[in-house]
Amino acid sequence: MALEAFTDALRRRQGVSPPANAREKGIPGSPDSSEDASPGAGQIPHRAQNTFMGRKPEAHQVFRAIEDQDLSLLAEIAEHDFPLILRPLSTGTNRTPLNHAIECGPSHRGVALLLLGMFSRYVNHLSDADFDKPEARETLRLLRVNFALAMTRGVMQADDSLAASFLQVYVMSKGQAWLSGTIVEISIALRSTTPGEPVALAGQAVRKYAGRTVKQDEIIASLEDYIGNATADLLMMAAWYSVSQLVPEGLSQIPTHYFARDERVFNSFADNLDLHRDLIQQFVGKRLKSQLSVLRTCLDGRTATYRASLADIFSVRSALITDWRVVDQGNQCGSRVESAV
Repeated sequence: MALEAFTDALRRRQGVSPPANAREKGIPGSPDSSEDASPGAGQIPHRAQNTFMGRKPEAHQVFRAIEDQDLSLLAEIAEHDFPLILRPLSTGTNRTPLNHAIECGPSHRGVALLLLGMFSRYVNHLSDADFDKPEARETLRLLRVNFALAMTRGVMQADDSLAASFLQVYVMSKGQAWLSGTIVEISIALRSTTPGEPVALAGQAVRKYAGRTVKQDEIIASLEDYIGNATADLLMMAAWYSVSQLVPEGLSQIPTHYFARDERVFNSFADNLDLHRDLIQQFVGKRLKSQLSVLRTCLDGRTATYRASLADIFSVRSALITDWRVVDQGNQCGSRVESAV
């Protein structure tokens, strides 16, 4: 399949082996939780990776691949020169490959969906090193422009995960100030004496930002899993920010570009708890320790549905009281909280 061949190329670039079933194992609301985004792509064998040996693909080859609906060639072009499938194909126009595929009409919808699928996979495979490169900001800008085009032209509704990808890119390229400010705001709420306030505030912040960014009710309705994932990430990032403010040596923050990208925030959060266990025991108070324990334990080994239902776990079911001790015996994570930090 064209999309899976491109995804395997991204994994090879990162030195990551593909899963046994060659299928991404993302959580709902993640681009990699979806199946191949291009209908019919499974019937098109991927050609041997030698078309562009020693040279870069050119714009006219992108046009030809789109018009011929050659998904295999298009995926190979993206592997060798990803920016080429993002930017306008000729000077002085705004005709990007996605724009061209959409203009070709309903018969080429699968091509447009393949392009969007590759955009999603590319975003989800960006590494920390990629964000250090000077061209990263421009790539994110072009991705944002292309996703916005798909939304305005009605292509986004074909796959719920595409809206999550758009929000990921939007936050990474334009939402860093919002995210940093919200993390501080939630960290203050963690000191609140009102049960459930941090969870409610985090969920409201994500929902408001998503609504302001997407502005289409039918797309916003498909984002519940993304909102649950992002809410959980905000709480963990805010809790770790609170820890960093208490430790005299100073601790690194969880990178903001991890936000709402699969398990990156949780993995960083858990690694930090393990790495700095002694400092946490020395400088962090009982209340915040309890919060760290609840977050880690309730989100560790979770299913995607469990994570997306974070607000229900923490608020509706009254799993937490003011000092974040688990009191709801029906909560499956309650028996393990005390030893999490």
